[in-house]
Amino acid sequence: MPHTDSGEAITQVSGPITAGRGQICRAYFGDLNHWGYTEEEFFIEGVAHRFRPIGELGPDGKWRVEKAESSPFKTRAILRRPIDPSRFNGTVVCEWLNVSDGFELSFASPQGFFQDGFAQLLISAQYVGVHGLPSQKVALTHWDPERYGSLSHPGDSYSYDIFRQVAAAVTSSQAGPLEGYKVRHLIATGASQSAARLLTYTNAIQPLLGGFDAFLHCVGGGMAIDFEDFIVDKTRPDLLGQMLKHAISGRLRSDLSVPVMFLNSESETLMYYPMRQSDSDTFRYWEIAGASHGPKPTFTDMYASAARDQIPTTAVPADASEVSWLATTDAAIHHIHKWVNGGPPPPSQPPINVAGAEPAIVRDANGNATGGIRLPELESPIATHDAEPIAADQGLNLWGKTTPFPSEKLNSIYPDHATYVDRVLRAADNALKAGVILPYRVNEYRMIAEAADVLPG
Repeated sequence: MPHTDSGEAITQVSGPITAGRGQICRAYFGDLNHWGYTEEEFFIEGVAHRFRPIGELGPDGKWRVEKAESSPFKTRAILRRPIDPSRFNGTVVCEWLNVSDGFELSFASPQGFFQDGFAQLLISAQYVGVHGLPSQKVALTHWDPERYGSLSHPGDSYSYDIFRQVAAAVTSSQAGPLEGYKVRHLIATGASQSAARLLTYTNAIQPLLGGFDAFLHCVGGGMAIDFEDFIVDKTRPDLLGQMLKHAISGRLRSDLSVPVMFLNSESETLMYYPMRQSDSDTFRYWEIAGASHGPKPTFTDMYASAARDQIPTTAVPADASEVSWLATTDAAIHHIHKWVNGGPPPPSQPPINVAGAEPAIVRDANGNATGGIRLPELESPIATHDAEPIAADQGLNLWGKTTPFPSEKLNSIYPDHATYVDRVLRAADNALKAGVILPYRVNEYRMIAEAADVLPG
């Protein structure tokens, strides 16, 4: 491995990778050519550091760390970019791939990315994504040993530096995969366990080493992860206990100079409630009423892509919440892109209403949460969307629940199907004006409402 004059190892990028099956594990599920995009895989190797805290990791998020031991690593990243460099909008969305299922999942692939010229970099930052769980051999090195057998991950205590180095190496405009593309900004994002890792990065690593121009934390609930090596095994019954053992509850530090946005579903509301922070010049917080941590539409699509790759998954419950946060994530990324390019911050949104000596979500007559971002599923309801909370004393619920209204109730709300469609479209237009969805999502709501078998007429 090449070294600089000071003796530091240089992070190297190789590829595009074509070995083994000739197929990228966790490739885009669909036709990227339709969007005028291409997808390639690269291997990245270098030397990463782990970090050790200096002093207490306090609730204010103002954490100090220093570099500790170093170790070589070799991992992979998937790059999706416009085929025509002139379509590239200058922003690369760098996603910390989620490994909670024992294999990698990407949450950040909504169609607005491809309509508006973003590049997307999916980073295998964690040990489980590369080498797998002891109880479940579906990770990269098992999925295609010929293609991925040379990969080597030293452990998740090194994941923060690996994530930073991979993003920097792949997006370098000098003789790299994006040569000829004018990269101006990197937005880091991650969902669920990855959001917890990303909060640690934001509070501890970004002030020390930088790396990113903005952050979007999705459905993380304000949980951060410590700097130790450990593996979360979803096949064990003590999943929540495994995570809480290494979890740190903390606010986002208030002295960051880069924009940061949190987007939570209703599932994280009570967990995050004690840590709510006011919006500021560099911070925005959105909370989506009715949406669950694991919404049915999003996970059905993600698990279909896993099935294509012959990776076994658990079944998504038939009654899981139908309210997804993915399209709102798309809108959030677009706002952040404008924000880092000198535009206004994302519009402030009201949080979900919480009240009581023992905090509880305030619900309306239909059983739906009040306050928060109001998508058409709640503004023109045909069901109760109860995204049961994730909380240490209430167990772990990812899916939430959608319970359709009985026909008598539907008939009392909507005189005919045309009225229902009209109210859905009005609610979608209001969500568009509020800045929490993009125009394509309005069209999707139209098609869903028109096809819905809800009422006669």
